[in-house]
Amino acid sequence: MQETDLYQPVKDFFEAEGYEVKAEINGCDVVAIKDDAPTVIVELKTTFSLELVLQGIDRQKLSDDVYLAVPKPDTPIKRKNNQFLDLKQIYRPKVIINRVF
Repeated sequence: MQETDLYQPVKDFFEAEGYEVKAEINGCDVVAIKDDAPTVIVELKTTFSLELVLQGIDRQKLSDDVYLAVPKPDTPIKRKNNQFLDLKQIYRPKVIINRVF
């Protein structure tokens, strides 16, 4: 799986919520805009890492609503070993760990 494979499910999700969705805006993988809501930034990665978390924290300079999207682990062992799924907040409450399925 590549990062580009994650774009369409994320785009579809936000468009269903009424957002206009753009890719690769000012270094952000996905930007979702809606008139009556804050701008949402989504960073896409194929694996969860400290680099991804730090990138999400950095994106908070641009928006309070930052999501980190990674594919759901494909085997039970990988799911068990991915303890990050239990994280509810990092740095500020608005950095949310989200999985693309």
